[in-house]
Amino acid sequence: MKHTFISLGFYCILFVCSGCTREIEINDEGETEQARIPLVVQTTTCDFNNVSANGKPSTRIPMENGLETLFNTGDAIGIFAIKNGAIANAINNVKLTYKKTGIAMGDWNPPAGTTLYWTAGMSYIAYYPYKEDVAIDVTQNSDEIVASLAENQLLQPITDQSTVSKYTACDLMTSIGELADDGDSSTKKILNLNFSHQFTLLVLKPQASFEYVSPGDTIFTYRDNIGRTVDVTAQQVILNDVTACKMDDGSYRAIVLPKSATRIAGNYKVTDISTGMDKNITYSGHQTIFNAGYCYTLTVNSTLNPCKRERQLLPGDFVFFKDGKIEIYPGDGAFEGDKIPDYENAAGMVITCASEKMTDKECNKKKWNHAYVMGLNTIGDGSWGDKTVVENGIQVMGKDGSIQDNMNGYSETETILANHSGDLSKYTAFKRIEEYRKKNLIPENICSPWFLPSIGQWCDVLVNICGRSPKDDFQDNTNVGWEDHRYGTETREKLNRQLAKVGSSIGELSNYRNIFRCSSQYSKMESWIIIWHFEVMTNNFWDRVGIKGYDKESSSSYHVRPFFAF
Repeated sequence: MKHTFISLGFYCILFVCSGCTREIEINDEGETEQARIPLVVQTTTCDFNNVSANGKPSTRIPMENGLETLFNTGDAIGIFAIKNGAIANAINNVKLTYKKTGIAMGDWNPPAGTTLYWTAGMSYIAYYPYKEDVAIDVTQNSDEIVASLAENQLLQPITDQSTVSKYTACDLMTSIGELADDGDSSTKKILNLNFSHQFTLLVLKPQASFEYVSPGDTIFTYRDNIGRTVDVTAQQVILNDVTACKMDDGSYRAIVLPKSATRIAGNYKVTDISTGMDKNITYSGHQTIFNAGYCYTLTVNSTLNPCKRERQLLPGDFVFFKDGKIEIYPGDGAFEGDKIPDYENAAGMVITCASEKMTDKECNKKKWNHAYVMGLNTIGDGSWGDKTVVENGIQVMGKDGSIQDNMNGYSETETILANHSGDLSKYTAFKRIEEYRKKNLIPENICSPWFLPSIGQWCDVLVNICGRSPKDDFQDNTNVGWEDHRYGTETREKLNRQLAKVGSSIGELSNYRNIFRCSSQYSKMESWIIIWHFEVMTNNFWDRVGIKGYDKESSSSYHVRPFFAF
């Protein structure tokens, strides 16, 4: 089960459709063959209801929502069939395993030789996460069985939830099946399983006051409206006797049992920046009730005095221009609402800022060697160029080249514009850049003009923002690139969640795809692209992300996303 945290590849989708794919018969004693109708399983999941730590309702905001859930390939539920006070059809804690068939769809697959049927008087009860030895008392009614699952020792939350897998395994959900007809009810029935959370979600948000200062003699400063932000020094967080799971947004989370007349309480360590010494912070919220299926959030402010903190530029930080100078808002900074302050005036998001990756020689000549920055708009579609020639002045980089080190988006863009200054009719991706430069001026004294990013710069988007390396993580290597059919949704959603902080996104899918042009040349006929692709192909769902060489002259739906350097 995945949750839509700002963290660790969790997704943001509510509804999941699914269907049993195996239809192997099982004899049902006492029932005629005509009375046994195959079932197709569909599932939905209820959100955690969000309240503050004092028990008052709180509007959930996208940047901290972690409350919706999505089944992912490999997740498993247990299901029971009951009729006349006994297990029916041998469906006794049968394991159904999920396999995605779309962004919001999938199949629930029983073990080989097993299928689900409906006969008159039958009921179904299901739970997540599946455990092998879970049993029920079939003499109880459905509500009593669900209550017993919440009390089953095999399904209780554990005290060590410090990893994602340990945390998600604690989120018990249950459902009483409901039947709905689909077309000819004599040949198929739908079993709807609407899962609801049986335990309570707690969220702790450690906060501290830092005045960020840029290190050494740098070209940027930090914005003056950052204020209180995530306490990046927080560690060893205990949340109601649970070792909590850390999210990428700096919050900590734990699943606990419902309880009356209680409160969020615990402790964690912080580091005093000025002395380097650790200090223990003990916290406690207002008394409230931990209801099943509810999320309670507590913000804790550090007791340490506000202090200046030197902070390096990081991927995911946001760039602003003010009075001809560069200001930075931290990409992991805390804020009220779903966007950073003054987000409308942001110019871009830092993608690469490691000194060893600042290798575009033409940028370095002009001292644009601090960061490569993604712009916040997609500016149309375009072709790369003429596929009958090798483009003069641009290195040919096939799959065996060091593509992840090609940071030459600016240099390659300048080369194309110089080579074809009189006619860009075959180079429309670069024409989009040229037009965008004229309409969207940025300070020339401190940063480069807009350019089409190189394949290495897009690789750094995947590595630094999306958390996946094409060469290290992608399994399905082809003769023209690297791709993977597991990480498409994960990487796209991570990128979108960060861009959402400034009101941006990577864009809607076009014909199941997002494809972006790179400035880099693959061969005479092909240039590099990055692609996200979500589609059922030969009975398998392509949850696909990849980089590859592709036709230079294709233009429709091959998007242009401008970058700049400073």
